[in-house]
Amino acid sequence: MMSAIDTFTSAAEKQFVFRPIGYVHCTHTEQDKTPIQPVYSQGSQARVVILPEYEEGLDDLDGFSHIFILYVFHRAGPWALKVKPYLESVKRGVFAARSPRRPNPIGLSLVRLVKRDKSVLFIEEEDILDG
Repeated sequence: MMSAIDTFTSAAEKQFVFRPIGYVHCTHTEQDKTPIQPVYSQGSQARVVILPEYEEGLDDLDGFSHIFILYVFHRAGPWALKVKPYLESVKRGVFAARSPRRPNPIGLSLVRLVKRDKSVLFIEEEDILDG
């Protein structure tokens, strides 16, 4: 029988592979000028273009005011366990900071869903870098 430690070790050695299902197109093209939170991006507008083979998965989103966008920090650079948060002078643990320089460069944002047009989601209040 495997112990909890054996199970954890086995899971830690695994790699998870995932593929893009779409791309974000927005005006935030520079890391240092991208809002650090959606509250700072009031009035911004963007599009999430979902690849055709995943379009059916968007069915029934019409009734939602907000959706979560899960994305990759594709221009974050190398990860670090200690980072200097925006507007702070002291380094902090990466998991205690809103930093894209994480061991798994995955971001999560809650955005306002304006409308859907087939495979395109029109969103607002995004804090996501274009791409």
